[in-house]
Amino acid sequence: MNLVLVLREVTGMALSEYLTPRLWQPIGAEADATWVKAPDGTVTGSGNFNAILRDYGRLGMLLANDGAVGDKQIVPRDYLLEATDWHRQPDTFAPGKATRYFGYGYLFWLFPGEKRRFALLGIYGQSIFVDPELKLVMVITAAAKTASVGAEALGRERDALWQRRGPCLWELVAGALRSAIWSSVPGAGRIFARAILPSMSFWRPILA
Repeated sequence: MNLVLVLREVTGMALSEYLTPRLWQPIGAEADATWVKAPDGTVTGSGNFNAILRDYGRLGMLLANDGAVGDKQIVPRDYLLEATDWHRQPDTFAPGKATRYFGYGYLFWLFPGEKRRFALLGIYGQSIFVDPELKLVMVITAAAKTASVGAEALGRERDALWQRRGPCLWELVAGALRSAIWSSVPGAGRIFARAILPSMSFWRPILA
C-alpha cells in the first residue's frame, strides 16, 4: 500500500490509471479489469485484482517472456529476473525458508529448484504459474470457499499437482501447446478501481 501512495503522490494518478496504458493495454487485454479500492479511494495494490482468464494468460505470457510483448519491452527485464529468481533473494526468502515450499521475491512466489519458475497466488487459491524456459503459463481461476485454501480440496489438489508433479507435467503440456498464440496487439481493456464490501469475494470461476 505504501508504494501505491508514493506512486499517486509522484504521478497524480491512481495505480489503475497508471497501469492501463503502460501494462494492461500493451499486453493486448481484451476486457476491463477491476481493482478494489479502500474507502479513501486508494487502490489496494497488494491484491484484490480481478480479470478474465484469457487476460490473466496474457499477463502470464508477458512474465514468461521476461516483460516483453513481441519486440517491445513493457516491464524492465532486469527487474523481473531479480524478482523471480530465488537465488537473487536474501537467504530468508529462499524456498523452504520463506514458506515450507515457496520462496518469495517482490510479490512473486518462487518454486524451488535450479530452473526459474514462479507463481502469482490469490488468497482464495487463484493462481498463475509461469515457466519462462518453456514459455508456459497455466491459470487457475477457481476459488476456494475460504481464505484457508490449504484446508480445502482445491488447495490440496493444486499443491499436489504443482509441488509433486509440476516439472514433468509442465514439460508435457508445453510440448502440446507449442502452437498456442497470444495476441500481442494492444488491447482496449482498461483497469478500473471499484469499492466492494469487505466481506465479498469478487474472484469467480470463469470459463474460457
